Amino acid sequence: MTRFRQFLVNELKVCSEAEAANRIFFISAREMLDVRLKERGVIHHAYQVEGHQYRAMQFCNFETQFEQLISKSAISTKFEAHARRAREIVGEMRNNLDVVQNSTLKRKAELQSNFTTKEAIFKECLNNWKEFERLAITESQRLRNEVHLKVSADFYEEMQKLESIIDRFDNKFIDESAAIEEYKKNLADFVDKIVTEDLEARCTRGLMQRIWNLENSMYLHVNQILAEPYTKKLEQIWRYRPPFNFSICINCPSLMQDFREDLEFRFSFGITAIIRRINAYRLGKPITAVGSQPLLDVFKSYTKQANIEVGEGNMQQNCQEEMQMMTTAESQENAMMAQLILSSIGYVANGSLGLLVIGGIVSKAISWRFIAAGIALYGGLYAAEYWRWNSGAKEQHLKDQFRHHLNARMRSVATTHTLHCETQVLREMQQVLGGLKSTVGGVHQEMKTELDNMRREIEKIDHVTKGLNTIKGKASFLNTDLDRFENEFLKNGSHSPVIQ
Repeated sequence: MTRFRQFLVNELKVCSEAEAANRIFFISAREMLDVRLKERGVIHHAYQVEGHQYRAMQFCNFETQFEQLISKSAISTKFEAHARRAREIVGEMRNNLDVVQNSTLKRKAELQSNFTTKEAIFKECLNNWKEFERLAITESQRLRNEVHLKVSADFYEEMQKLESIIDRFDNKFIDESAAIEEYKKNLADFVDKIVTEDLEARCTRGLMQRIWNLENSMYLHVNQILAEPYTKKLEQIWRYRPPFNFSICINCPSLMQDFREDLEFRFSFGITAIIRRINAYRLGKPITAVGSQPLLDVFKSYTKQANIEVGEGNMQQNCQEEMQMMTTAESQENAMMAQLILSSIGYVANGSLGLLVIGGIVSKAISWRFIAAGIALYGGLYAAEYWRWNSGAKEQHLKDQFRHHLNARMRSVATTHTLHCETQVLREMQQVLGGLKSTVGGVHQEMKTELDNMRREIEKIDHVTKGLNTIKGKASFLNTDLDRFENEFLKNGSHSPVIQ
């Protein structure tokens, strides 16, 4: 027994001193075989020698210890296989987690790089657009000044050409009231058409190229501001944009509404002509806008106005009915002319004595021959003008009056016309800038949306990375549990919960 124990414990080292007592058994195989066969009824007498009961008890103990050892070995092998498979699963899972984590970190680095680049492009685009907007407003104001100078110069140059334009009108002139009205209407339409076409041609030649160049430079500038994927949208919008054209309306018929031709023969140095010139100067109107009412009628009209102010009986009611038929402009004109006539009569009456004295002195100082020559010259001028007064002279006189009146009216609306052209150009520039702003605003919104999507994707990757780190921590904890299980139950079989 001692030698067996030493062999198992010291030499083979498969068990301890306590376990060695259950590893060495003295039995008789023949006796135990006969006992088992007798129990099954195969034989009737079993082979038994002295001490067979002790050996039978030892055999039973052997069977028990052998069963326990086989069971422990099977359990250990099974749990070792499970532990090994668990380690393999955990290792593969950790490898997969490492691959996924590396991929996510690489994707995150790419997204962060793209996000930084696109954010820098977005900010640069915003800054460049603000700078472009300021430059566009400055260029629009500069273009407005150029339009002001160009249109004003063209308009005044066209006014200088009114004489040649009116001379080109060759409708037949008939010295009748209805025919003259029709003649004036056709002349106004003809001049309006020619002047409008000339001004549109001048503006088109002188300003359209400048406007187109400015719009094209704005388009190219914005095209450089935007990134490559967004330039196609700008090209599509710019391709179908309608061209700009000036809309010019002089409306000569409207300007000539207060034109009053004077085709009666009037001596250039006559009292009526001089009074009408003075009256037109005081009213601030062209002489053709001042009525040609005879002086007697004007004086009667002024008398009626005086009677209205005094208010005399039945005459007051009749005068009020007549005055309702007159326009406000005619009343002011007639009143001023009558006032001028009455003041002239007063001057003559008050200064008649002085004129007689001065006339006597002049007659003595200057020979009567000079006085007669002056009267003859005055009469000759009158006769020459009267002799030349025919249908052709009336037509030319009408055209001259028309030209002077239209020239004065166009001079008064020159500022409005120039402002109208400036407004058109400014509106065009605002529309161009507004279209570009709308397009760039849409691009900015798309870029901002793309940045927001990238930011959210980066946040998702961060969330996934945190989850992967958690899973890796649990896998490490599982490895620790497996190590503890192997140390406690597999390497030290006496503590196995199954065997116990």
